[in-house]
Amino acid sequence: MSGVLPELTTDQRDAALRKAIEARRERAAAKEAVKAGTVRPAEIIRAPEGPYSKMRLFEFLTACPGIGPATARKLIVALGVGEGRRLRGLGPRQKSRLAEAVTAIANGDPASSAICRAIES
Repeated sequence: MSGVLPELTTDQRDAALRKAIEARRERAAAKEAVKAGTVRPAEIIRAPEGPYSKMRLFEFLTACPGIGPATARKLIVALGVGEGRRLRGLGPRQKSRLAEAVTAIANGDPASSAICRAIES
């Protein structure tokens, strides 16, 4: 790879821009669905599909009820992954631990989750 970007025609550039805008709209709608409670975050974590699969972990966590930026960062550190990791990039064990923590926080019982207890101490 030489690192040089290919020259795009105006039509190609416009098509790429429209595709990027549509992807952002889909992710925004997906985050709204999580915030509104129409989808369960734990189910998405276990099997991310569609716009959720490409969503960054921090972005997804801050959309979850009861999780703000500080808690999201603590969860990410406790999992041992980077803030920029995408949901589809999590391993099975990480998904399981994160789903348990998000469910515990949503239910108002973070003490029931080992990862939540770790970030509180």
